[in-house]
Amino acid sequence: FQDSPTEIYGTSRRTGWIKASENLSRATILRRLNVEYNSADPVDVKIFADGDDVNEIYSHTLAAAVSPETTNESVRIGRRARDFMLEISTQPSANDNVTIERLAVEIDS
Repeated sequence: FQDSPTEIYGTSRRTGWIKASENLSRATILRRLNVEYNSADPVDVKIFADGDDVNEIYSHTLAAAVSPETTNESVRIGRRARDFMLEISTQPSANDNVTIERLAVEIDS
């Protein structure tokens, strides 16, 4: 594998299904998405719910943020789910500096 500044690649990562509530007969509200990150490219975040891993219930693009310190962003989700899955991805580019330091979803308990 030869590192080259013209090499193009993207990334995509998914979590497994995460229970939002112990009571699976009742949907819980996903309140906020909190992300601490650093990336030269925009980062796409999608949330899937209730076993449907094709149609997202929420999507948001985090702006590119390159600085010596990581960037913190908190966005409102406001969707109901019994369980959920997160997907984080970037478009193909020559940048290789995507770092996710912290990723959290606040839920209404």
